[in-house]
Amino acid sequence: MRISVVSSSVAPERLGGSEVYAAELAAALGERHDVLLHTGARNGPAGVETVTLPSLPDLAREASSPRKAAWHLREQWRLSVHRELERQLRRFRPDVVHTH
Repeated sequence: MRISVVSSSVAPERLGGSEVYAAELAAALGERHDVLLHTGARNGPAGVETVTLPSLPDLAREASSPRKAAWHLREQWRLSVHRELERQLRRFRPDVVHTH
């Protein structure tokens, strides 16, 4: 089966719970399936083919809540990300897409 995993970021670049989960999921699925990870991270887990999508520079952890909300809104709805993801999905032709 061909599986695309889409996550804004993954471990080891970021070590939050969701980032670790997405990286481990892609690696585990890759043991039995063709997996392509689409992420804004520059590096994915070892042994997993990774496509880096356009992303904004990281926001400082101490940024205010309104600034964090604005950053997430801009990051999530960037046309360049949607276009590149669509291009990569057409190229890879997955049977399943897991968004995280």
